[in-house]
Amino acid sequence: MHDKLPRVTITSDGAARGNPGPGGWAALLEANGREKLLHGEGPEMTTNNAMEIYAAARALESLKRPCAVLLRLDSQYVLNGLERILRGGALPEKNRGLWAQLRDAAQPHQITFEWVRGHAGDRRNERVDQAANAASNRAFVATQRASTAATDAETWTLALLSPAGDRPVRWALRASSARRSGEVVVRGVTQPTAMYQALVAGMTAASALPNAASVVLHVVSNYELIIKQGRGEWKVKNPAQRELAKDVDGLRSGFGDVQFAFGSTQDVSGLLQE
Repeated sequence: MHDKLPRVTITSDGAARGNPGPGGWAALLEANGREKLLHGEGPEMTTNNAMEIYAAARALESLKRPCAVLLRLDSQYVLNGLERILRGGALPEKNRGLWAQLRDAAQPHQITFEWVRGHAGDRRNERVDQAANAASNRAFVATQRASTAATDAETWTLALLSPAGDRPVRWALRASSARRSGEVVVRGVTQPTAMYQALVAGMTAASALPNAASVVLHVVSNYELIIKQGRGEWKVKNPAQRELAKDVDGLRSGFGDVQFAFGSTQDVSGLLQE
């Protein structure tokens, strides 16, 4: 079966400016004499290890069908971790969401691993290293610009409280000139979908207020999934949530900036009552 699969060689790398700091990733895919370089910026605050995992996951996710993959990494942390997980080992607690993403991306494929010594003259490794670092530098510059712009910008807060028992998802917007609130009953949908519906409702209410285009919208929630996906750290896979995430992306462009932060249930409840 392995011989019948398309063969792909992937060399991937990740970087974080400052470690922790703004991230970048890159992956070189080679198949049938052709190559394609994938790269992108990562979250505002991440680590080299996290971006190494993310780079490998994004490369494997880009494959349209099961393949025989030679995965070349200069990170023994990722190589050994993924080998152990694919043999049935538990997900590590640190970077757990990213490990789950990588596991899911790897499962359709037949993977052979090759460790590459970093900065030792391997052409492909050097190429993805340079691309990942360039991406992390771009992320750093963008973060600095956003931070500078946000210094004088007005900040609004959108609090999202997860459901529990019969309690619906509750949201509250605290702007300088207005207060808005609402709730979404979890009926016929999953909790994550209801959370996304509340996020869309809150952002829609905020976007309708005067001066929305110049403010920083600070989204605070005790629901980690929303925060991780809002930061771009976790991929949105559920079809219903993916459509809502597109709505969120469209609404984000209507603000000066949108930032996502995790808050305890007590803290978020307090924001709802202010």
